[in-house]
Order: sequence, then C-alpha cells, then structure tokens
Amino acid sequence: FDRISNYFCGASSGNFVLTPQGLVTSCNEVTRIDDIRSDLFIFGKYDLEKEEFVFDKQKLSTLRKRYVDNINDCSRCVYKWHCSGDCPARLALLNMNNNPHSGNRCTMIRRICEAQLKYIIQNPDLARFAGLRNVIVK
Repeated sequence: FDRISNYFCGASSGNFVLTPQGLVTSCNEVTRIDDIRSDLFIFGKYDLEKEEFVFDKQKLSTLRKRYVDNINDCSRCVYKWHCSGDCPARLALLNMNNNPHSGNRCTMIRRICEAQLKYIIQNPDLARFAGLRNVIVK
C-alpha cells in the first residue's frame, strides 16, 4: 500500500533482461522463446554476426504503453496507483488480454488495499512504524 506507481513492474517501464540465449526480454518471468508470452515480452536479441543488439521497436513501444493510465478498466479505481493494472505477465498467462478486471486478481488486490487502509486508519502509529511513514491520518 505504500507503493504508488503507473507501472506494475519493469516489464513495461524499462527492464532489459538478457538471457543466456541472447534474447532480450522485459519480463523476468518470460525468458524462453517457447513461453506462450514471449511474443509480448521478448523484444530483441543479440546478433552474434553483427555484434549488436536488434530490437523490435513496435513491440517495445507497445510494452511502454502498458501503464495504469492506459487501462480503461482501471480508470475509476481508487487503488489503481497501488496495483498499477496488475502483473502483465500473469494476465497474459491467464489469457486475460490485459484486462485486470476479468478475473479474481483485481478483487483480491482491492480487498487487500481496503484492509490495509482500514488498518492504517485504526492504527496510525503502527502503520508508520511498518514503513508507511508518509501516511497522514487525521
């Protein structure tokens, strides 16, 4: 609850993960070309002959556009800055087409956030001790 972000993780905001096979992926969970999500996250490779990286700029552009402001289903959610549209790799694995609301994960995240907010309101001193120093409860 103490983390506020437009992006769920580095998969959409700048990760550059080089695999032993020379593939470049933005997701730490998607590192093999035979992963069903590889088309979404593997955006480049190292070309041994040219000794340079080759990138799919369109795929990279699509990845960079995946942030909470661009997810229509999240537009009215008060907790959107905490889950940031959920994990794109998990949504892809669950075949949820980048729609965080089409499964139970969204409900679970909202309930966790609600419980944390209630805890902060009821225990402001303990909440600050637990790392939520910037929370002001009146």
